[in-house]
Amino acid sequence: MFQTPDLFKNSQIYERYKGWHGVQAHIPVMVAETLELLAPAPGKKILDCTVGAGGHAAEILKRIQPGGLLIGLDRDPRMLEQARAFLKEEGFPDNSLRLFPFSYERFDEAFAQETGTEPKLFDGILFDLGVASPHLDQAERGFSWNKEGPLDFRFDAAQKLTAFDVVNKWRESELRRVFKEYSDERFSGAMARRICKEREVRIIKTTTQLADILRKSIPSRLRSPHRDHVQTAFQAIRIAVNDELGIFEKTLPKALSFLAENGVCAVLAYHSKEDRVSKIVFAEAAGKKGTGMFEILTKKPLMATNEEIRRNARARSARLRAIRRKPADSQSSNKEVK
Repeated sequence: MFQTPDLFKNSQIYERYKGWHGVQAHIPVMVAETLELLAPAPGKKILDCTVGAGGHAAEILKRIQPGGLLIGLDRDPRMLEQARAFLKEEGFPDNSLRLFPFSYERFDEAFAQETGTEPKLFDGILFDLGVASPHLDQAERGFSWNKEGPLDFRFDAAQKLTAFDVVNKWRESELRRVFKEYSDERFSGAMARRICKEREVRIIKTTTQLADILRKSIPSRLRSPHRDHVQTAFQAIRIAVNDELGIFEKTLPKALSFLAENGVCAVLAYHSKEDRVSKIVFAEAAGKKGTGMFEILTKKPLMATNEEIRRNARARSARLRAIRRKPADSQSSNKEVK
């Protein structure tokens, strides 16, 4: 059985964690399962591609000391600084972590900013995809469908493309594709048409304005009681604004090439298409009948327990997959068998 990590056993630590990130703190998902798969231990080098609020990073850092190193990335500079402050408050030594305000597609650039004395292979790589709770809680970031805010949706404020551009400038066909492709929305055409009709009358500026337009695009008798169409439409626009699927598809295969022997890559996905990318990339890396350089550790994605879902609703959609790079001698024997 997976054990509950110290972050949740120790109420004082969790209270400090909430102190840094607010009462509605971003609770890291499936921490125990992730730790079991990554197996962080003293001296190991781990890449956290999405540091976020620092929850997973803190638990990893506890286990790789002494001598270990965590390299953490996040494309949201504000989140990264909060994580830096939280991890410093927890007492982790400066030489145990390096944090970079990079999108994870640029993880190899982190090496260029290192001294070159560290090996260029990682013992573990973690992707925790999707949006963090603080993004939704901060109305000014424009991620929330039920809070008044600007149509932004950017993780990195330096990025040019915003949700305002997508909603007010993209063609109806492009909007329909976004809703269909990124949220499997059956009313994608109706949503796209309604947006284009409304923006002819007035510019769509706020999240609540967009949410109201999306609701009106679906007849009440056809709305699903099991699906929040506005929420999934906002998710689709966010994915488009930040090119989340495109970046992940491009980065995951490259990340596997940076794993050391017996190194593990774990992916926490909250969207069916993200999970599908992981499944396909991992299957290709493992090869037919396990003849590749990698071994899949999760034949099916792991899911959060009912207990965790009760504590943290965000865990409901989480899917965890992991893959391990085989030792060189094992790879050689596989080639002989082939």
